[in-house]
Amino acid sequence: MKSIFIIWLTLTSSLLMGQGEAKKVLFLGNSYTSANNLPQMISDVATSVGDTLDWDAEAPGGYYIYDHFVSTTSMNKVAAGNWDYVVLQDQSQATTLPPYQMTFGFNMAFKLDSVINEKNPCAETMFYMTWGRKNGDPFYYQIYSPWYADSSYEFMDSLIQDRYLQMSNDNNAEVSPVGAVWRYVRENHSNIELYQSDGSHPSISGSYLAACCFYTALYRKDPTLISFNSSLSSSEATIIKNAVKRIVYDSLLNWNIGKYDSVNNVNCLPTNVEIMNENQNSILKVFPNPAKNKLTLKFENKIKQEHISIYNASGILIREIEGNSTTLIDINDFPNGIYFIRLKNHPNEAYRFIKN
Repeated sequence: MKSIFIIWLTLTSSLLMGQGEAKKVLFLGNSYTSANNLPQMISDVATSVGDTLDWDAEAPGGYYIYDHFVSTTSMNKVAAGNWDYVVLQDQSQATTLPPYQMTFGFNMAFKLDSVINEKNPCAETMFYMTWGRKNGDPFYYQIYSPWYADSSYEFMDSLIQDRYLQMSNDNNAEVSPVGAVWRYVRENHSNIELYQSDGSHPSISGSYLAACCFYTALYRKDPTLISFNSSLSSSEATIIKNAVKRIVYDSLLNWNIGKYDSVNNVNCLPTNVEIMNENQNSILKVFPNPAKNKLTLKFENKIKQEHISIYNASGILIREIEGNSTTLIDINDFPNGIYFIRLKNHPNEAYRFIKN
């Protein structure tokens, strides 16, 4: 998976220093991905913040995840390797099937994720959570009733959200929760038309919403920093960006963004990054590492007191304490994962530890 040190470095310093971040992303989807050239719109959004998106896509209309798994073109793009993310999007109705039929879809997602991991050991799979159709799905309601409780947008959309989250959890992957932001905007700003006339595909506003959501999920940055508004008015773009911040950026772990970050594959670490707790000249020793319940911080060079900040892998501040020469920290309530320690008086240093 992608080096978490790079993620931390970006979150804590790139915005302050004006340095952009580059991502290489492959999109495997269908017409919801190709409509309004979503990958290019994400790239335009990223450029406006000083970041770079190098992308490729395979998105024939009507494609299921299964179709990508058996597609030579899609598999060759996956095998090209060196992706930071591979985005998977299923057919718009596929994730609303009854449970006995969803088993096949879940298995296909697992198989395709396995190939992604095999061909791209430093990549992360991200699922593209889509949305319910504007007027729900009367056709599926007729076929699958009474299991399909009603034909409404709300029922369809809730199924889609649940199934994408399950695929994410099953595969230790992340979600770009476009459908969740879509629902928030639809319910709170009904004057914004997110659909094309077919009541299914995204309008320019819908694709812009998706682009802002993907930018936030891929780069883990505040979407209100985005200055590119596409063809939207400033007021409409601002509403969408604020919605993305509320639903995505303020709750990254709800969508597994950062939850499964790992540095188990040391080959994914950049050669130009120095991990301070592996440096013999570091002023702080962190042990045990990995840690389970308690973490000990021991300062060298006769440091008596220091303000200590602990961040999770998503760059979110978890705890602040005043430490002394030897400080014992209870981490029993920390979720398993990777964390970073920063020191107020030594801002250019960072220390990593793993809770397991």
